Amino acid sequence: MGDFKKGDIVTFVDQGSQSFGEILSVRKDDCDVKILVDKEERVMRVLRSRMQKSVKIIAEDMDNMVNLPGESGSGKTEAFKRITQYLACTSEQGKNSLSSVARRVLESTPILESFGNATTVRNDNSSRFGKLVEIFFAKSIIIGAKITNFLLEKSRIVGQSEKERNYHVFYELLSSLDNESKAKHHLKNVEDYQYLMKDSRRAFSTHSDPDGLSMLLESWQTLGLPQDEMDLCLRVISAVLHLGNITFKSDNDKDNTFITNPFVAEIAASELGVDLTELAKVITMKLTVRIMLSFK
Repeated sequence: MGDFKKGDIVTFVDQGSQSFGEILSVRKDDCDVKILVDKEERVMRVLRSRMQKSVKIIAEDMDNMVNLPGESGSGKTEAFKRITQYLACTSEQGKNSLSSVARRVLESTPILESFGNATTVRNDNSSRFGKLVEIFFAKSIIIGAKITNFLLEKSRIVGQSEKERNYHVFYELLSSLDNESKAKHHLKNVEDYQYLMKDSRRAFSTHSDPDGLSMLLESWQTLGLPQDEMDLCLRVISAVLHLGNITFKSDNDKDNTFITNPFVAEIAASELGVDLTELAKVITMKLTVRIMLSFK
């Protein structure tokens, strides 16, 4: 209770059994939890003393796993950030300054959040995917890391529930990208795209789209990713948004469907680098396969 009143909202529970070990519990209330990422030695000393027995990969040659379960809004994303920072700062090389590998592990978070997180009714920064993060040590020094993503909520791209948003990256780019880049990729404003029209909670979201883009670009540079890959991402994002704006008309007599605004489809095809005619076939024609025979 004393720690809670002082704002140190962490607690340490000794299970009294080697089968469970020790637990570091982070309380997620309405209070500000930024103290947990404070780089002051006092805070890091608290984290180090309370985790050093359960997280042995720094001192011993042992494989360890940290599982972060919980319902939406329970704090899994924030807990992952704290644990990753702890591992980076307590590695031998990180005691003085973060190694390039450790820094890259930390800097990957803004990219993952931009492309995989969204505002929901329960959480302004909800992860809509799962991830397995493997951090490799050699003699107490982080030497590598691997992040495997899975189960991305793909359906969110084309439709969201009321008072929810699409993935952060769409809003970050449209709200803060420079005019030259927006013109190059035919990008306009949030309200111009059907896939973003349900952004009714935009005014109430605490997620800062301009700050999100700034962190995304900074992380991209820190990770050493090529600039042409960022341009490729912009092309794909532009194509997705324009695909959502294509309108259709049905010919009931011939059971055909036509694109009524081909200029929008042309932009999508150009951004994807595909032939417009082939793209039109894909989105207007239903292909049925039966016993190795195709019917159009």
